[in-house]
Amino acid sequence: MWLCKFPECRSVKCGDYIEPKKRKEISEQLKKLGHNLLTTIEEVQKIPEYQDDPLISKFLKRLQALIRTDYFPLYTPTSKSWTWASSRYPIRFYDDPAKEGKSDALKSYPQQWLVRRLFDPIKKQVDQTWRITSNPSFL
Repeated sequence: MWLCKFPECRSVKCGDYIEPKKRKEISEQLKKLGHNLLTTIEEVQKIPEYQDDPLISKFLKRLQALIRTDYFPLYTPTSKSWTWASSRYPIRFYDDPAKEGKSDALKSYPQQWLVRRLFDPIKKQVDQTWRITSNPSFL
């Protein structure tokens, strides 16, 4: 969704060649987002075309909720060197006398059909927003 805002990215076909300079430029922009999905979504929400679309706004809010609920741990790290990468795994608790361990992670994740139901309508909406498949150069 983030790359769609660039016309040169919307028109790329599977076998197209992109100059090394352009690839590096895009790669540098993507590095700034890192692997933090919530940061990436915040950047996507800043794109005016997405801000103006209620369906996309609703999707992004639901996606944030899904990430916070199922892919972030139920604790806040206390270390000042906290990073998202170290927080995506559950904290563990140990009962040494009983020789047991457990984590605070959820025991289940959303069913795939529910997640798919979240993404299916937005795929069409993003396509309509950027006119990806209706663009003759894309096909």
